Amino acid sequence: MSLANWQDEYRRKLMSAEEAVQFVKNGDSVVVPLGREPEALGLALAARQDELHDIHLTVYAPGLDFGWYDPGWEESFRVTVAYIFPRGISREFMDARRGDFLIQSVFGAPWDMRDE
Repeated sequence: MSLANWQDEYRRKLMSAEEAVQFVKNGDSVVVPLGREPEALGLALAARQDELHDIHLTVYAPGLDFGWYDPGWEESFRVTVAYIFPRGISREFMDARRGDFLIQSVFGAPWDMRDE
């Protein structure tokens, strides 16, 4: 593929955050990676709270509040916090037992996903 073709393909696939989260359907799993959460995507996904149900979110090291840690969001978003310890924004959420916690190893792989 030539460089010009690659650039055309890239431009063809560009979309807004609101368009991108339209691919998320009821029952899907979404992983928010370790590092800075993609703010525009998180806000766009949270804006769909009333239309989505049973979305399983795995959030590594949460730092931004998109609303899904608040009481009343559990039908739309089932959240698993995956980190060495819950912190900051997710602490109250975890203390209230509104979500799950996946213990993370210091090497970055969740305990249930590493090779034994």
